[in-house]
Amino acid sequence: AYSVFQRWEPQKPLYLVLLLLGIPALMASTVASDFTSISIAVVSTFFVYFGSIMLLAAGYRLSVLHPLANYPGPISNRLSSFWIVWVSSRGKKHRYYQELHGIYGDFVRTGPNELSVCDAQAIQDVLGAPGLPKGPAWDNRHPAGEVVPLLELRDTTEHAQRRKPWARALNSSGLKTFEPVVVDRVRELVKHLTLASEATDEVNFAMWMKAFSHSLTVPCRFDTDFEFMKRGGDTESIWPIFEDGMKAISVASYVSWLLPTVHAVMPMDHLIQRGVQITKKWVGERGQRGSSIKDLFYHLINEDGLESERPPLEAVAAEGILAVIAGSDTTATALTALFYYLLKNAEKLSKLRAEVDSHFARDEEPVDFGTLAGMEYLNACINEALRLYPAVMSGSQRQVPRGSGGKMIGSRFVPEGTSILIHTFSIHRDPRNFSHPDSFLPERWLVDGRPSDMKHNPEAFIPFSFGPQNCVGKNLAMMELRAVVASIVQRLNVSATAGSGLEQWEGDVKDWFITLLPPLHVRLQVR
Repeated sequence: AYSVFQRWEPQKPLYLVLLLLGIPALMASTVASDFTSISIAVVSTFFVYFGSIMLLAAGYRLSVLHPLANYPGPISNRLSSFWIVWVSSRGKKHRYYQELHGIYGDFVRTGPNELSVCDAQAIQDVLGAPGLPKGPAWDNRHPAGEVVPLLELRDTTEHAQRRKPWARALNSSGLKTFEPVVVDRVRELVKHLTLASEATDEVNFAMWMKAFSHSLTVPCRFDTDFEFMKRGGDTESIWPIFEDGMKAISVASYVSWLLPTVHAVMPMDHLIQRGVQITKKWVGERGQRGSSIKDLFYHLINEDGLESERPPLEAVAAEGILAVIAGSDTTATALTALFYYLLKNAEKLSKLRAEVDSHFARDEEPVDFGTLAGMEYLNACINEALRLYPAVMSGSQRQVPRGSGGKMIGSRFVPEGTSILIHTFSIHRDPRNFSHPDSFLPERWLVDGRPSDMKHNPEAFIPFSFGPQNCVGKNLAMMELRAVVASIVQRLNVSATAGSGLEQWEGDVKDWFITLLPPLHVRLQVR
């Protein structure tokens, strides 16, 4: 049984039942006559059976015979993935992996068959073209027969094909289509923040950034509006559906082999089911209504006629969930993190405001995207926030394909079948790549403003991942970030309050694949 698990990693429920229950049950029946009762025979047999499997697994994983024996890491991690499951459930994976790299070095064995890498030279080998396919952590997130969204595809050829409509929607021509939508939503955000500043002494800045990003993401994807800003937040409890789903997925990814059995035994999780239903509703309404712009749906449903056939509704709905999560929470994270650091560094905020005022008159909305793209300090502040808190802090798991013979990753040989990830949070905060890595220093991004002795490795900066599977919407995200930051800084004074909690704010950040930030309470005043 152990040899079967080790070599083939069976995942189908029937095979797991046979291996984990059928074999010990058969053994118990054959030795039952040697015991005083059948219950004692069953308990004893199962104890010996599972104890033997665990001892064999532990001995092999800790032995010099294991392919990853030469890679250091905690004994608990080398024995099992369950410690990482516990860490992930608490949302502290980003800090834990950073601590491991500080102790064990650039290559750390974080699981029985997984490596985490904190080496900028390895980025190209893992994520660059042709790169490595995604690892087993992406398996079995959906019941058998359901469409797998783009983000979770392990087949690199299929990924490249499915990415094409996304690329068309978000190329330079597509961005022009979205510009009026971005301007309209930024204008609405500033209006609601202004009203909030007059109505109360303290507002939850993080909530408003999330309301903005969702209010922008849905129209750009489905040409509809759920008026999150007008309602002052998520009055229909849509956000927790996706957030709780991401938390569950980030934890379950380490026992992905067990998920088919979970799906077979239990109906689809009610949160996931509701998320799918909501997205299908958006897709269905958008399909019936048509669109005034060439939104993402226009390309996904093949309204441009560039693909041979239209995809089914389920396929578009699967992509829709990805579009909402990837396009909204990531933007809200970057905006909230940036203003957190600006609140802690008043001189940086003053310098940023001076640059905005030098490019736009007080009666002029700062939404000229060409001008914004050329504003050095604005872009430096955004880059610095993305460096400190990238949207996906712990990276995306890849795997050295079985049968490949292994691969050189940087200066190290990694055996075939090994799961591997580039730990973005650790690389971004590595002093070998960036001097004073935990400090908010936008000047490091200025060629003329950066001290000559400051270490700055732009090749280690991968907030949108890297290579052929990087974030396809990064240019739209940057467009949104520039417009929002410039507009808020121009129109409003933002300051901390007694309830801002700046001292413990970073300790409350959660890593559940996407980055979830705690509330950020601020005082707003119209300039």
